[in-house]
Amino acid sequence: MEDIQLNKMALLQYKNVEIKGISSVVPDQVIYKKNYTDFISEKETDSVIKMTGIAQRRFASKELNSVDLCYQSAQYLVKNLAITIYSIDAIIMVTLTPDYRIQGSAFVLRQKLKLKKECFAFDIS
Repeated sequence: MEDIQLNKMALLQYKNVEIKGISSVVPDQVIYKKNYTDFISEKETDSVIKMTGIAQRRFASKELNSVDLCYQSAQYLVKNLAITIYSIDAIIMVTLTPDYRIQGSAFVLRQKLKLKKECFAFDIS
């Protein structure tokens, strides 16, 4: 294996960084797999549940999107950590259902939370 030549790479180092909190949220509307027996048999439904371990799915209303859910979650986190919006230097939004591909949902979330423009916003989706 070839030695990595560090002097030819751009490296960044961040000091004094800490994660103050992590928050998550899921939509409140639950649809159980057992409700799908109109489309597939109960035996097939049980088989899918057994193979995947997934017995339910969660759905948001049409008026609610991923940024809205993350906004609620972030507000909860700020309140419970007793921090100010202005003390946040970075926000990472992780979702399987991003609202935006270009610009990124984290940037929209940063704006909605009224975080400072210097706040690092990053999407993982």
